[in-house]
Amino acid sequence: MNLRNKSKSRNREETTIDLTPMVDVVFLLIIFFLITTTFQKEKTINLDLAKSNSSKEFKKDEGLTISIDKEGKYYYQKKEATIAKLKDILQNEKKKELILIKSDKDAAYKHVVKIMGLLQDLDLNNIDFITE
Repeated sequence: MNLRNKSKSRNREETTIDLTPMVDVVFLLIIFFLITTTFQKEKTINLDLAKSNSSKEFKKDEGLTISIDKEGKYYYQKKEATIAKLKDILQNEKKKELILIKSDKDAAYKHVVKIMGLLQDLDLNNIDFITE
């Protein structure tokens, strides 16, 4: 009888699984995915701003920004938009909200005039220009 009990206890002791290699593989997979993952850069609009003698500092989120690049494309808060889309967006804005116009120095003046006309039609008069 003693022999049977000893053989059962031996089988129980021998059936262990070593998890160290599996942990190593998991860490290698994590490192692989971290290295191969691509990170998205924040979208920026490259504008060469006009120079100005006056200086007023704006906080990053102080107002709503409308940008115009040198090709005449309009951007609202860094997202491309048309005049019609800008009109739809700006109709819901408060009258006292600060609108910042950021135009490339090589952009045609007619694009700035279109934006200013749109803002005047919507009775948004709190406008400022961003320059260097």
